[in-house]
Amino acid sequence: MKIAVRGFFAAVLCIALNVVIACTRPPASPNQNSAPDPGAATSTGQQTADVPRAAIVESGTIEVTSTPPGATIMLIEEDASGPPRPRGSTPAMLSGITPGKYTVHLEKTGFRYFQKKIEVKAGETAKVAANLKKE
Repeated sequence: MKIAVRGFFAAVLCIALNVVIACTRPPASPNQNSAPDPGAATSTGQQTADVPRAAIVESGTIEVTSTPPGATIMLIEEDASGPPRPRGSTPAMLSGITPGKYTVHLEKTGFRYFQKKIEVKAGETAKVAANLKKE
């Protein structure tokens, strides 16, 4: 009986080791018709981003400009709770924005604040151009 139990555990151990070895093998080389490595260098020598394509398509961008430049940008999500956070100053390109409705709020000392409601769509760029008025 002891020999049978040892044989059983030896078989289980062997199977487990084969699974671990198979899971830790390096991926197939690009010459085997596999998808390119997202972190690999391109033919131009530039490295591609480590962001999955689905994440890029499922987000949008907001381009914000103002006259005069240098206004603080606050992005307020329509159904979000909590205070908005500053998102830089104009001019700016805000990328990776989750699709939805937002209010872009701009402030600059000596000028009236500016607000515009926008809708961010996946794979698109919403543009906000503000002409700030002096107080």
